[in-house]
Amino acid sequence: MKKETVAKVIGIYSLVLGGLTGISVIGLFFLYFGCKIENNLKKNIRCKSEIKILMIFYVMFFFLGSGLIAFFTFKKYPLFFIVICPIFLIIFGTPLVFSLIFLYMEHKNPTTFGEINIYCDDKFSELKRLYDARIITKEMYENKKESLVKKQINID
Repeated sequence: MKKETVAKVIGIYSLVLGGLTGISVIGLFFLYFGCKIENNLKKNIRCKSEIKILMIFYVMFFFLGSGLIAFFTFKKYPLFFIVICPIFLIIFGTPLVFSLIFLYMEHKNPTTFGEINIYCDDKFSELKRLYDARIITKEMYENKKESLVKKQINID
């Protein structure tokens, strides 16, 4: 699985959760960070810090929500708690697991999404300028261009 795919799942999940709880401040929080992750992915910008913040809040809301339900219902309706706890785990655990996967992948390969693309775009424009100024030959231009394309394709 690619880092972009994992981050996209987290962003979409946050948008959906924010939309479902949009009438509260909590929903606006999830919407804001979900939109920020989505925008960063479109612009090829790193979104590690947003995912870390969301991960912390998903853990907090899981334990807070399940704790409140346990506190108010466990003595009278233990079955209700047993049914609701897995639902909370799915709602808040899924993006938490994806966040952990993303952070592991980021730790394992710490390049930003757009780092190589921006580097290659700069090199393409520089290479084109050198060719247009007749400083390098067409053969040199094609060889360098091919190596840059290979670098750009080998992104995680």
